[in-house]
Amino acid sequence: MLHTANWKARHSQRVHVLNVDLEGLAVLADRCSAVAGELEATAAPACGPSSHAAATAIQALQNAVDIAGCAMAARLRGTSDMLFEAGAAFAGNEAESARRVNALTPAHCA
Repeated sequence: MLHTANWKARHSQRVHVLNVDLEGLAVLADRCSAVAGELEATAAPACGPSSHAAATAIQALQNAVDIAGCAMAARLRGTSDMLFEAGAAFAGNEAESARRVNALTPAHCA
């Protein structure tokens, strides 16, 4: 019991602050979206003349690169969407908190 009381006494004065840079979230989200677009626009280079077996292997490799690029682009677009949503949710929460604090009257604070 004494341990709990000591812990509470030591930690009751701490204020935990979460600093969120909404502009930074938006910039990162935009960058993720831009990189996704770059990945989607990038195609594997065409191969030159070669044997049928080599051409088939190269084509298979190019297809795998295209699939990986699409998967990475989809992941980046998802990350971008989540960043925008997180920023909007945080801003909404801050606005609601400010509204509630402003609605307090001196009677509530006594």
